[in-house]
Amino acid sequence: MITDGLALRLPYRLDEFPCWFVSRLAARNGRPTKAFAADMGLDSRRIIDGQADAVERLATLGDVRFADLMHETQIRGVDGSYALRDQELRTADLRRSRILICPECLADDIASSDLPPSQAAYGRMTWTLANIRTCAIHGLALMEVVKDVISHNFPDWCEHVASALKNLPKLAASAARRPASTLETYISDRLEGRPTSSWLDGFPLFAACHVAETMGAVASFGTRANLRKLSEDQRYVAGHAGADIAAGGESAVVSLLSDLHRTYLDKRTGDAATAQGVFGRLYTVPAGGMVGPAYDPLRSVIRGYLSDRFALGPGDHVFGSPVPERRWHSVRTASKEYGLTPKRLRKIVQAEGLISDPSLPDRDVLFDAQIADRIFRREQDMISRNSVRGYINASVTMTRVLIDDGFIPLHAAGAGMNNFCLKSEIDALMTRLTSSADPVSATPGGTAPIAQAAKRSYRPSGTIIRLILEGGLTWVGRLEGKSGFDALLVDIEEVKTATKSDDLPGLPVATVAADVLKTNWRVMEQLIEAGAIDVQAAFDPLTRIPTRIITHDELDRFRKRYVSLHALSKETGSHMNAINRSLQAKGVMPVEFSVPVNATFYRRDEVDLG
Repeated sequence: MITDGLALRLPYRLDEFPCWFVSRLAARNGRPTKAFAADMGLDSRRIIDGQADAVERLATLGDVRFADLMHETQIRGVDGSYALRDQELRTADLRRSRILICPECLADDIASSDLPPSQAAYGRMTWTLANIRTCAIHGLALMEVVKDVISHNFPDWCEHVASALKNLPKLAASAARRPASTLETYISDRLEGRPTSSWLDGFPLFAACHVAETMGAVASFGTRANLRKLSEDQRYVAGHAGADIAAGGESAVVSLLSDLHRTYLDKRTGDAATAQGVFGRLYTVPAGGMVGPAYDPLRSVIRGYLSDRFALGPGDHVFGSPVPERRWHSVRTASKEYGLTPKRLRKIVQAEGLISDPSLPDRDVLFDAQIADRIFRREQDMISRNSVRGYINASVTMTRVLIDDGFIPLHAAGAGMNNFCLKSEIDALMTRLTSSADPVSATPGGTAPIAQAAKRSYRPSGTIIRLILEGGLTWVGRLEGKSGFDALLVDIEEVKTATKSDDLPGLPVATVAADVLKTNWRVMEQLIEAGAIDVQAAFDPLTRIPTRIITHDELDRFRKRYVSLHALSKETGSHMNAINRSLQAKGVMPVEFSVPVNATFYRRDEVDLG
């Protein structure tokens, strides 16, 4: 093993990658790189990782200043990072398995040297950096000459570029002409120690490159752009755009976020905006792909933007950290927090002047959370008329009775908003109705919910409700397993007895139509107009409201004289078409009333289906 310098040497270039210098030394001494390294006691892995003793051994052999070699060496740290000229890099920032060249740089090397081309042409350290894709000297895109190099051994520079050296003019002619991107210039300035003025200065170099390319990719190719799927030319564009944005400072980064936000709002038709939906990979990459505090300046800007412009609050997370307090509410978040319907909530906010643009859809409305809290706490007791049904678990009809009969007061809202009810008043009513109710596991015989009891007793629902409130019933039940109004039960016979003196001399027309004749109101009115059934005017004994009734005698007379095809079908269990054909075959025809009736009736004494 040679311990002193080699007899055959060649000049070391100040920007040459040390591992490739080994290959040129081997070629100068007529040996393959791997064999030469073994002969000279050079540890490839230690030189690649910038171990001082191994690099010093190379400096001695090549008669090169140790400091010059270390200046171009990517020194591996204990945590797997690399340091190049005091700038921190990661493995992803280094080209270990690919060799890119500038053909015009190599042509200049050959032209200015007396050495053979394979020994004169040398590889630049910057060509080993993944984010350098352009030769700044010649304005030429770097060209790949080798890929899939085995990275754990010395890359044989001379062997890998041999074929390329024969075709340098052709390679130069086919390479894209372009200037170094803003990012490439920025990287060179930091490596050379030249002054820089960019928002990226707050990042380690590896993070600055990743942040710039991520911002540029989103700005240039959309929020779903994936750096790993972009071509080298596209990543050049991304790096250029991202570094240009960063050069404008934090305000330019905020402008990018604002542009993405505005574009998203202009295009979308769905629900409320989310950070991931608006910013895409500009949010998801810092959230999951940019690990460690090195990327905190980017996360800080995004977090600040979200805090200023998104309806975030306790329960939400930004980059894994909980949001401590809410600054803004949206219609959706406020509706969820205060239990108000979005429609009513928006009207309240708009009436208070908290919406800057009334034309904005709900999903785009933001308003100050502290101001809103004071308003909604005041309004929280309010409930719209349409919401009462769900609040007390009652049918539409029963809810209407409760409100229209005054059991639940309806308050005027003003300012163009719908009238409202108060939960406190509704709660008080439900307490009065249920306070003395006996809990039962099943509906006892002869009892029914209020709506059914009203139909079966031919009493208005309001009358039964009033009886409960005034203590007019000795028994009221509450069905377990149900909640609210529909859980209440009353004894039907007790209802009849309690209101017997107030009975009408007949049944309301609507009750006859729906519950007795099983027809609709139009047919009922046609029968009345035809004189087939007689109607009398009466006053409700309890409410004194004028109403039309059909006496029990008149109803019995009509049912003995006429029968509908629908009723015949129910009585016999036969299909209406079959009954109709059978009667026609016997010569029995439907009754022709004096006015058209939209239902088929027969004279009962003519019907014989036996």
